[in-house]
Amino acid sequence: MDFNFDKCAYLCLWICIAVLLLSNCLAYGNEFILPTISYESLVNSGNFEYSVTQTILKSAMQTQGIVAISDIPEFAKLRKDVLLGSYVCAKKASAARTTVFGDGTSRRTIASIAKGTSSLDDIQFGDFEDDACSEGFRNQATTFRNLVSNVAQAFAERMSETFNIEHEPLLWEFDHKRSYNSFKDIVENADHLEHFHTYYRPPSVSETTVGGASDTSTIDLHADQGLFIAFVPSFLVEDSDMDGFAKVIPGDSGKFYLELLDKTQTAVDFGSGDVLVFMLGDGVDQYFNTKVPQDQQLRSAPHGMTMPKHSETQARVWYGRMFLPPANALSEAHGVSFAQLRQKMIEEVQSGGGVGTGLGCSRMLLEQEGLQCADNQMYCWMRCMDYTEDVHEQACADQGKDLKCVSQRDEIWKPADSHGDYNPMCTDSNANVTVEPSIPPRPNTCGPGFEAFVGSGNYTNSQTFGFAQDTVILWKVVGDKIHIKMAYNGIAGYLAVGFRSWDNNVSHKGMNGAHIVHGVYDPDPLMGWTTEPTWRSPAPFVGTSVQERIIDHDESAFRHWMAAFTPASLEDSSIEVTDCYTSMTFITDTIAGQKFNMTDGNTTNHMIYAVHKDTWVKGYHGYGNRGFFTIDLTNSTLVEVSTPAPASANSGVQVFSMSAALLCFVGMIFM
Repeated sequence: MDFNFDKCAYLCLWICIAVLLLSNCLAYGNEFILPTISYESLVNSGNFEYSVTQTILKSAMQTQGIVAISDIPEFAKLRKDVLLGSYVCAKKASAARTTVFGDGTSRRTIASIAKGTSSLDDIQFGDFEDDACSEGFRNQATTFRNLVSNVAQAFAERMSETFNIEHEPLLWEFDHKRSYNSFKDIVENADHLEHFHTYYRPPSVSETTVGGASDTSTIDLHADQGLFIAFVPSFLVEDSDMDGFAKVIPGDSGKFYLELLDKTQTAVDFGSGDVLVFMLGDGVDQYFNTKVPQDQQLRSAPHGMTMPKHSETQARVWYGRMFLPPANALSEAHGVSFAQLRQKMIEEVQSGGGVGTGLGCSRMLLEQEGLQCADNQMYCWMRCMDYTEDVHEQACADQGKDLKCVSQRDEIWKPADSHGDYNPMCTDSNANVTVEPSIPPRPNTCGPGFEAFVGSGNYTNSQTFGFAQDTVILWKVVGDKIHIKMAYNGIAGYLAVGFRSWDNNVSHKGMNGAHIVHGVYDPDPLMGWTTEPTWRSPAPFVGTSVQERIIDHDESAFRHWMAAFTPASLEDSSIEVTDCYTSMTFITDTIAGQKFNMTDGNTTNHMIYAVHKDTWVKGYHGYGNRGFFTIDLTNSTLVEVSTPAPASANSGVQVFSMSAALLCFVGMIFM
């Protein structure tokens, strides 16, 4: 075997530098020292291969997913001047949008789009005063943005050389007519989102300290959408004595923290801050790491931010550009283009419908896409929620309280908390959301008895649903009635099936306004409440029962639609819960006043189903345990299914890939 000294030396160098990078993280305890590459070494492509620069880049991208570029010509002054200008401009620009976070921080944003690395859209100022968004600031901002494009181009080229995909493209165009084969291809052929953010967190009337560290994250730990993000470290600014100007001041501009490879969380030391930082997003997990061997895989960088309290004349300023996949590229996980995926998310969030929490969804997408709630709204429970006459920033300040997104138990929502019943409220609470009481696991002695429990021989038709294929719905028509059984291979808090809603003017299309049969297993009154929420659960206690209900047209939480529909039309209804399995049976021709289509020429019925198997809360559901299906009662066949589950081979099912993908984003059934 030939001995290649150059490659051996390179391998030794790579190992030494990787150990050095990791030891830096450990040596400084709770501060992470960014691996840093000089601008000159990044753009010097002729000497890049097997260089120390390539070694640092490769190690940083595979271990922590973050690297800084230093000594960029003219960068330090531009960073300072442009961020100061953005602070002044954002106050007066009509197109700027304000987002309020759960800890009381508000953020004012002006945004734009960079087309690849070759052209820039104008920043969206809207109407503004010339002295605020001056021509000088606008020209400096253009120079700054072009400089970011140049550095990003060099970064994408060096990443493409270091992590070369030889066997298959990273992404295909939706119609498979062209491919995107490298970081460079993606960066050059997509629109990228830019944001100039100004964060404010003055102390409320009830708080007396300024500059104190907060123990509540403003932005929780997450990985950004897109392939990577380029950003400049923040700094603290203050209004100047001269009207219409601002100045940089010393002080804490907030803690930017990173989750390291060993899952520990640590603050990041940006040094002087005059660097451009590149940080990998979850795009590397979606469409890079799936195409390369394990030893070539990259690491997306989970991170978060906590704002300190400061005076009303101070603010934190920041700039970032998110590098997204091309709009016409195919998301292989969902069968739609990235443009369609993002648009559906945008529509759901801005309409108040919320963001799904399943695989491929990002509850942080509202923030990362640069989508801002309106000035009379706040981002709460994965959606934009309207202020009310009694609940808005000024009304809360007048009470000596903060405007926060809270549960019925006055607990503060964070994106990681997912489902619940949250609304904007004036509060002085800092309590974290507590875990709902879980349904206990079934014993290990259950064995393969589910098929016998289902008893499919008593019905002429059946269909299996769910990611785990653990839910079965069976039916038969006898005379003018339909006999239905729904069974789950486990202990369920509830089973539900009924008519989907076709009202397009609701937040959760298909769910709000649906007429359902709701089989609830509610064994302990202490797990719920009868008159108001308790510390144990925000869900009402209704008792173990099978009842008809109509889900509220506007509000998803169960407390808004807990009343059983009367007069009831179910016959022989029951719910059976064993140590191993759960089932619900009933006979009817009507659900909550809506009749089944059972006459000639009109026998198609569009249905909805859901199962909740994790907690006793009646309004929740698990991802992959809900969806739509259509049955034709002329011949009692299943016509079509829209559900996250694969269809059974003999059911005559057509799975709609678009609908199945969007179930992830709508996140809607029985929320």
